[in-house]
Amino acid sequence: MAAFISKGYETPETIRIAKQYVESAIRSAPGIGHGANR
Repeated sequence: MAAFISKGYETPETIRIAKQYVESAIRSAPGIGHGANR
């Protein structure tokens, strides 16, 4: 977020971008919701 703010993005927009990034990372992570060692 700090990088986007330093580039002139407004805070609400940086939050939206960060949220999309985290959601995408969670969706594409292997084995989410299947417990340990699966």
